[in-house]
Amino acid sequence: MPACFGALRLDSPVWMAPMVGYNEAVTRRLCRRFGAATSITEMLKPEQLLKNPRSLRTVLQTLPDEGIRGAQIACADVAEAEAAAAWVGEAGFDYIELNFGCPLPKERRRRRGAALLADPEQIEALVAAVVHMLPCPVAVKVRSGPGEGRETIAEVARAVQQGGAAALCVHGRAADQPYDSPSRLAPIARAREAAPGLLLLGNGDIEEPSDAQRMVAETGCDGVVIGRGMVGNPWLLARVRAVLGGAPDPGAPTPQQIFDQLLDHAGELVELLGPRKGLGYARRYGHFYFAGFPEITLYRARVARLGPTLADFAAGLRPLVDSLRRREVHVRLRAFEAAWRGPTLPAHDRRV
Repeated sequence: MPACFGALRLDSPVWMAPMVGYNEAVTRRLCRRFGAATSITEMLKPEQLLKNPRSLRTVLQTLPDEGIRGAQIACADVAEAEAAAAWVGEAGFDYIELNFGCPLPKERRRRRGAALLADPEQIEALVAAVVHMLPCPVAVKVRSGPGEGRETIAEVARAVQQGGAAALCVHGRAADQPYDSPSRLAPIARAREAAPGLLLLGNGDIEEPSDAQRMVAETGCDGVVIGRGMVGNPWLLARVRAVLGGAPDPGAPTPQQIFDQLLDHAGELVELLGPRKGLGYARRYGHFYFAGFPEITLYRARVARLGPTLADFAAGLRPLVDSLRRREVHVRLRAFEAAWRGPTLPAHDRRV
């Protein structure tokens, strides 16, 4: 599903989502390797960019092969938007994304993020100001509305299109809905109807390739944005890219692939950030690589005792991978035995 985003040609319908603490350069490059069309920073605030950019040193470090790089900013008024946009333009990013979807109360109190979903006219003004300033394409991230009982997605989508943005990402929850509530597809479909000229991306609860297929089929969106589902599971990006492109699902990773990828991820983090900070990030990512497996309990028990070097980290992980492999072999053996024996008959049909 190749598409154009402004003057940029995309080679994948899968985008990386901005997430605070999980969008440093190593992970951005990793997502690109696994099939993301773009890489993007976590949400940046104007006061950080303009008054204390050193606080963003880790966030703003770059590496080769990140692909199309974007910066996401949150702003409340035109002055903030223009100042932040000027900084992003000078920093050499390929595109900018405006965040009108952040549900954090402290950002909403500042009239940023999801607070602006109640004011489509202000959204249009902010989008138009940034589009006017920068030659690169502008994307916008929103939620379905400022509250569960107040959906504004159709008005917001039209405002984004009229402001001149090239792409719109719609998260299927309202600003006051927690992440443990289901994300809805209907708001994404309504955005499609309201702004047919935008490159439309859907976001929310994509944990399997089938989730992405259903989102595209039921909403008419052009692609998907994956966040929490790909942390510690970059294979999801490749799998979604494959199925949306009409290819077979390459399947979930093996225990050895999980181990190797976590070590590669850790090694690149150490190379970029140094042993102490890099391994700190790696330990945190490890929780996600082993999430969903019984071995996560063993990981949590061992992670605080893992040594200060990458070799110590690898040695500490080996028992977890051995446990994963033994259990995988056991499951396969049971499946083979069941197939060899044939289907089990109900008790009253069995013959002695």
